[in-house]
Amino acid sequence: MSKFSLRSRLSKNEEEELLLDFFRSLGTMRGFKEAAQVFQDLLSRAELTMLAKRLKIAKLLLQSVKYLDISREVKV
Repeated sequence: MSKFSLRSRLSKNEEEELLLDFFRSLGTMRGFKEAAQVFQDLLSRAELTMLAKRLKIAKLLLQSVKYLDISREVKV
């Protein structure tokens, strides 16, 4: 599991504004290669792996796969 410090915590408003700015910037990119590069620049290898697992879980849930089967397949 990813760890982070609570000492220098962002306010809820600041966090929301930063995320909205990030999402807006994704909309201005010229293609998937540029978006992939941004994610590789922002996230560590472990964070990219965790994101991929979350996306797989979401995909399986949309396919109505049972939670137990997802847990076994994705090892979560």
